[in-house]
Amino acid sequence: MKLNQIALAVAATCAAAPSFALTPAQIDGGTVQLWISGATAPTASVYKGIVKLCKDDDGVAGPDDLHTYVSSDVPTATQATDAIPGKSAAGKFTAYACTMGPLAGSLDGVKTVVYHTFDAGSFEAYTPHLVIAGEPANAAIPTSLKRMKDITAVGSTCTLLAAPANTYDNCGTVTLPFAVGTANTDPYSVPVVPQGGFSDTEYTLNQLNLNVTKSIGDIGVEAPTNVGQGFGLAVSYPLYFAMQQKEIAAGKIASTVQWSRLAR
Repeated sequence: MKLNQIALAVAATCAAAPSFALTPAQIDGGTVQLWISGATAPTASVYKGIVKLCKDDDGVAGPDDLHTYVSSDVPTATQATDAIPGKSAAGKFTAYACTMGPLAGSLDGVKTVVYHTFDAGSFEAYTPHLVIAGEPANAAIPTSLKRMKDITAVGSTCTLLAAPANTYDNCGTVTLPFAVGTANTDPYSVPVVPQGGFSDTEYTLNQLNLNVTKSIGDIGVEAPTNVGQGFGLAVSYPLYFAMQQKEIAAGKIASTVQWSRLAR
C-alpha cells in the first residue's frame, strides 16, 4: 500500500469527541498515533506546523491541550529554553499530543499523538519502507530505526517540567526492527513503522548514490513540501500547509512564490 493511501486511511477512519488537557493518562484507545521520520533541518517547522494544527477554542493564544515530549534529560538550569523541539539539548526524538483542530481536515476533533524521529539523516524517511518492500541487503540501509518510547507505557521515564508548560523530558528511545511485511496494527496503536517523513534531498539522488534498486513508486509518494528544502514521503497536506504558513510568517519563504507553486 502506498504511503499516501495509508495517510488517507488514517484520516478517513478516525472520529472522536474533543478532549481537553490531553495528558499521557488521557491517551487511550481512541487516540490516533502517527510516526514521521527524516531530516533534522525541518524539526522546528514540523513542531510549529503541528502547533498550528492543534485545536485552539479557549480564546487563549496557543493550542488548548498540546503536550510536548523530548527524549533527552535536559539540564534543570536550561529546561525553560532548551526543552524545545529543534534545540540540540532536547535530543533527536520528540512526540506531540493534542486534539486536532479544523486545519487538520478529517482529524478535526480527534485526539492525536505524533512521534517524530530525526536521528540519522534525510534518508531515514525512506529506509524503513525500503526494507519492508524487500530491498536487497545494503549496508547503507539500516533495518531498524529508533523512536521515542511509548509515552503512556507503564514505567515511562518522562518527567513533567515546570517550564516550558506541558512539556516532558527524559522520555528515552526504543529501537524498532523492520522486515518484509512489517506493518502498524491500526491507527490507534503505538506505531512500529513511520507513516511518512521529510528529506532535504530527492529520493533519486540517494537511490543512485547508494545503489538502491527500489524506485520511489515501490514504497510511496514523494512530494515537495514547499518548506525550506523539504522533500518527503507523503505525510499530510494539512501539516505541509501549516508548516508553510509558519515559514511565510517568519519571512523565510516568499508567500507569492509559494502560493504560485501550490496553484500548479
